[in-house]
Parts: sequence; structure tokens; C-alpha cells
Amino acid sequence: MCEGKSAEEIAHSLKLSKAEVERFLGELEARRLVRYKGEGSEGDNEALSTSGKGMWSSRVYFDSPIFVQFDVTNACNLRCAHCVTSSGEPLENELSTQEALSLIDELASLGVFQIGFSGGEALLRRDIFTLMEHAKKRGIKVQLTTNATLISEATAKKLVKLEPITVGVSLEGATKQSYGSFRGEENFERALSGVRALLRHSLPVKLKVAVSRRNLSEVDAILKLAVELGVEAVDMFLLYPEGRARGMKDEALSSTEIKEFLTLLARRRREYEGKLAIDVDDKPNAFLVDASLGASTCGAGAYWAEVLPNGDVVPCIFLRSMRAGNVREASFKEIWQGSVWEPLRSRRLKGRCGECEHASRCGGGCRANALLLLGDIMQEDALCWYGG
Repeated sequence: MCEGKSAEEIAHSLKLSKAEVERFLGELEARRLVRYKGEGSEGDNEALSTSGKGMWSSRVYFDSPIFVQFDVTNACNLRCAHCVTSSGEPLENELSTQEALSLIDELASLGVFQIGFSGGEALLRRDIFTLMEHAKKRGIKVQLTTNATLISEATAKKLVKLEPITVGVSLEGATKQSYGSFRGEENFERALSGVRALLRHSLPVKLKVAVSRRNLSEVDAILKLAVELGVEAVDMFLLYPEGRARGMKDEALSSTEIKEFLTLLARRRREYEGKLAIDVDDKPNAFLVDASLGASTCGAGAYWAEVLPNGDVVPCIFLRSMRAGNVREASFKEIWQGSVWEPLRSRRLKGRCGECEHASRCGGGCRANALLLLGDIMQEDALCWYGG
């Protein structure tokens, strides 16, 4: 909301006083996240990441993450071809209910704003609603990611009480055949049935689409389906060839194809404005293709962390090798203050990213790409087309 909106507009939307919003904008400015232009300016605020000098022009560090992704189980009822965690069977050493509740308590005490509950398939964990309800009681916003095949009317009714920010539903195709090549044809109608149940209860649904050469031609069909269903947003991110997705390595988009894909998304965002939100939040260099795509940034290790089913804490699911600690062995606060995160917070980038004039805006793109393709987390994002 900070990008282009005045403090008064934000206050009205959030039902807060203008003074409260201005205080918070001041804190964000102190942390180099926004530039607050102040009273009387045309569009009071702008994200620093869209200006010439971005947030990565200096070290970025938060006392606690804003968002924590909590992968509550490795269990899954599907065996998707592109699953980066190779989910299926639960791990033998997954956090117990009490351990998970204690983690949520600590995250609440640290001021974490949002927890994204995921898996595997999070709904296969028997105590998932106990965990999500506890997060809500502790004042943490809840997000759920699911394949939706297990969602019934009863499940949707329980989710409504949690007031989730979004329910993310994974869907890689608009037909039984295209969806089926990722998740099994027999699961297509089950997934759509789950989405419709969520929508009947007015839950905020976002379709989450892993894009590869296999389904690149399906982009328009998926957007059309999203509008027909009545979901509020679609998040199209790039397939990451880890886990079972290693078998799809040759189907990952090249840098040229990524540029063409983002060009298409920019065009579709304009066409679908007011009907459907199309997110590009995981593509920090998208603004180099089209300024209308904005400039998000990867906050892994700076204001984002992920907790795996066994309690390991990592920067993100694609950086599981950067294990910062385990919540069974240390407090989350101690882990967050550890030295493992420092490269991601200081961003002393190498290669093209280190020389790029836009590095302070995008933070060097995806650090997982650098590690996967070049073996060094501070190397250039090898899938960025700019300056190549």
C-alpha cells in the first residue's frame, strides 16, 4: 500500500488514524524501505526499490522476520512432478504439536507479522487448525498454501474463522491434461472443487502457478480460468529444478524466455486490471522489463525465513543448504541473530550483479539461482538477462 498512496488513503483503508500511519511510515523510512514525501505531495510515498537508490544500497536487517514460512509437514496426498521438496511421506522427526505451538509463541513475541502454513500438504497435518488458530490468537496473520484437493465445505467454514490473508492454491494448468502432467489428471476436478468451496465462503484465493516450458503456453488459459472462477489473484513464479523437479531441469525457462514471459505478464496486468491481480513478487528484476511490474525484492535472510518440518530454519525453501539452526536446539531469536544470514543481509554481490547499476533496487535477483547455477550465493543471478 505504500507505493504511490498517501498516508491519508492508507489510514482510510486500514481504519487507522493518519498519525498512526505517519508514525509507521517514519519507521519504514528509517529502515530504508520507503521514501515518505510527506504532506501535500502528489502520491505521498514510494517504495525505495523503485527509485534510483534502493534498499540494498546498505545492509538490510530486521530484528525479526516480517514473514515466516512454516512447512508443517512433508506429507502430501499428491506426487507432483515439479515438487522441490519431493514431498509425499511425513518425516519421522517433524515438530510435535507442542513444539510447533511454542515456535508460534516465540514468533509472536518477536513481532512476526505473518506465518505462511505450507507443506507438503499442510491440511494433512492433524493439528493444522490448532496451529493456525493459535497464530491468529497471538495476533499473527495467517496464510495457507494448499493443493485444494482436500478442501470440503466444512474445511472452508473453519478457514473463514481464521481470516486468512490468502489461501494459495497450486494450479499449473487450465485443463485436466495440462494440470495432470504436473499433478495427475484425476486431481484436476478435485482441486477446482476445493477452490469453489473456498470462494463460496468468500475466502481470498490466489492461484499459485509454477511456470516452465511445459505450461508456458497455458498462461493465458490459466488467467482466463482464474477470472471465470472468481479468484482475486494469480501468482506466476518460475519452476525451480530441485527435488523431483530435477527431472524437469531442461524445462526451466532460460533468461531470454523469462524476459519474454515477464513482457507478456506486464501486458496481461494492464488488460486484467480491475478483474484480476497478477503478482510478480518473486521476480526482483521484473521492473527492468516493464516499469509497471514494480520492483519487489528477495528478503530471504533479511526479513523472511522458512522453518522446515523438522524445525530447521533456512532463508527460503530453495536455500535449504544454508541451515541457520534448529528450533529444538536454540531459540528462533538466537538463530535469527546468527552469522549464517550475513551474506544475504550485506549482499556483497559478484559478477554482473556486483557491477549492475540496479543492484541496490533488486538486491541481485534470486540468490538461489546464483547458488544453484554458479555454486556461490553471492555470484550473479545467472538467469537475469540484463547486461548479459
